[in-house]
Amino acid sequence: MEMSVKVVTPDKVIFDGVASRVVARGLDGDFAILRGHAPMLAPLGIGELKIVDNEQQSKYIAVDGGLLEVSHNQVNILSKDAMLAEDIDIAMVQLQLERSQREKDKVATRAGQHREDEEVSKLMNKLCCGKHRER
Repeated sequence: MEMSVKVVTPDKVIFDGVASRVVARGLDGDFAILRGHAPMLAPLGIGELKIVDNEQQSKYIAVDGGLLEVSHNQVNILSKDAMLAEDIDIAMVQLQLERSQREKDKVATRAGQHREDEEVSKLMNKLCCGKHRER
């Protein structure tokens, strides 16, 4: 029995395939989904999604939060933004990170600081996830 996995954003389908295991970052930490998992709905944090296929090959996706649903060996991940590791331009992300960190120092309000912290977290996640493409 295979487990189907679909990762979608408002713009497109990022991944649609089968897996033996999915590891995701929840709000309270990482968790894994295997075939036969009980139905569940879980909010996702900013983090790396790891999809392991039946040949034990891993695919990594940088996910900027969202929702994960499991039902009848179907895993659906809905995210505001997600990117396959192989599509991440590491040099571009590093430039964006440097710019974001400079902007963070200029922000005076708590709300603005929180927004910049979240942006830095998203960029750090993409940077870390993008490094898997080099393996």
